Amino acid sequence: MTSALDKDNTNVAYQLGRLFAAYEQAQRAAHEFKLERTIRETMFSSASANPLSVFGRLDRLNKHHLQKLNTGSNRFFSDLIDEIHQKVRAPGFYPASLDQKNQSLFCIGYYHQRHEFRTNKRPAPKPAAAPAAA
Repeated sequence: MTSALDKDNTNVAYQLGRLFAAYEQAQRAAHEFKLERTIRETMFSSASANPLSVFGRLDRLNKHHLQKLNTGSNRFFSDLIDEIHQKVRAPGFYPASLDQKNQSLFCIGYYHQRHEFRTNKRPAPKPAAAPAAA
């Protein structure tokens, strides 16, 4: 295990942690980084222990967040989430549960991806402009 983001890590739990971080960052961006509570506070524990029961709901919620972003930010998050999904879905469905070792790998993937967001030189994503009133 490296101390930095490992996009090629084949462990599904690690990739699910990355996916959760991507969903959270998209949520923050959609709300202009002004949220008091994110999916981290409400769903992290259950997502890391029982992915099958949580990630479908997170994916649906993420679609709403992406709609609020400008085209560039939407594409950035969509591409990242698609890339991670390719690694998660390869073995089939989301796992029903994760044992303690895999829960720790979920956390490591989550924090590695968050660190990548914070150190990436890419400007912070901005929400889409509101449609003009007719």
